[in-house]
Amino acid sequence: MSDIDALSGLNALENLALSNYRNLIDISALSGLKALESLDLHGTGVSDISALLSLKELTKLNLSENRNLTDISALSNLQKFTNIDLGS
Repeated sequence: MSDIDALSGLNALENLALSNYRNLIDISALSGLKALESLDLHGTGVSDISALLSLKELTKLNLSENRNLTDISALSNLQKFTNIDLGS
């Protein structure tokens, strides 16, 4: 799977797992999921996580095994994290 635009209208969604979709690169569709608390992007092709800037309720994030990801500065303004996995 590489296109997740259909998820953009799920405004009440709290948990989302998209792990191991190596062709998933663009996660901009997630920027409107304001209620999202847990997101698993383990093993995807994501390199730009700026779409996460607006996810103020996010407490758990798995970005492990994302070899294209080099910049995590978008996470610096998110204050509710209790768990972040950036493992290789």
